[in-house]
Amino acid sequence: SEFTDEISKKSKIPYQKKTIKNTIELSYKKLKNNKLSLNYFIFEIDGIIKTKNFSNTVSSKQSLFISESLMGKKIKNSTIDFYEPFYKNLPADLKINDVKILLTKEEKEFLNIDK
Repeated sequence: SEFTDEISKKSKIPYQKKTIKNTIELSYKKLKNNKLSLNYFIFEIDGIIKTKNFSNTVSSKQSLFISESLMGKKIKNSTIDFYEPFYKNLPADLKINDVKILLTKEEKEFLNIDK
């Protein structure tokens, strides 16, 4: 693909971008009622960003793993924008605050948490 012209949202700085690789991985699980439900979603992109002063390669990965499903609960706006962070797609009443994240030993040491 070729470079496309853009302007940064916050700083209004013109730049050019080019996507080198873009992959999307979706996994579904079958529910008891034989319908499919999203199990996980992984989006990865590699590219190049250029301004008149520099050029740099960029790499981004966004993963969403569904840990709990509630039957009968639906997202009002069922369209998900995969180019936005996932939390921006969820209505406030569906966001769960007591999410548990497993940390590696190195991450715990970095955060000075007891092992």
